[in-house]
Amino acid sequence: MPKTLNTPCLRAFVHGLSSSEQDSLGRVMARIEAMGSQDEIDRLEKRLGQVRDELDRINTERDVLRLQKEDLQRTVDALDRSIARTPAADVIQMKLVLLDFEAGIEEQIAKMRPVELHTEKATLRKEIARRRLLTKLAEAMLDSARERTSG
Repeated sequence: MPKTLNTPCLRAFVHGLSSSEQDSLGRVMARIEAMGSQDEIDRLEKRLGQVRDELDRINTERDVLRLQKEDLQRTVDALDRSIARTPAADVIQMKLVLLDFEAGIEEQIAKMRPVELHTEKATLRKEIARRRLLTKLAEAMLDSARERTSG
C-alpha cells in the first residue's frame, strides 16, 4: 500500500469540486477519519487478539482430546487382541465402556468447531484493513482540500 494516497488524480478531483461539494467531502472524510481513529483500530485489534487467543485455546483443547482418543484406540486395539485370544466377559465389557468413552470424546471434539470465531476473525481482519485504507484515503482527500484552500 502506498505511504500516501495523495495522487495527482485525487488533487485534481478535489480541486474541481464546488465549495458546497468540498464542504460535503470534508464532512465525509472527517467521519471516515473518526471511524479509522487509532483508538478504534486498537479496539478492533485487541478483539482480534482475543479471538486468536480463544481459537488457540480451543485448538489446544481439541489436540488434548485427540491424544486421549488415540490412547483409547490403542487400548481398545490391545483389548481386541486379548479378546481374540481369550474372549472373557470382563474384557469385552471393558472394551464396550472404553468405546462409549471414546464416542463421548468424539462428540466433544465435534462440538469444538469454532466456526463463529473463525468468521469473526476474518471479519475483524477485513474491517481493520478497510479502516486503515479509508483513513489513508480520508487523509489524502483532506490534504488535497487543504491545498485547494491554501493555494
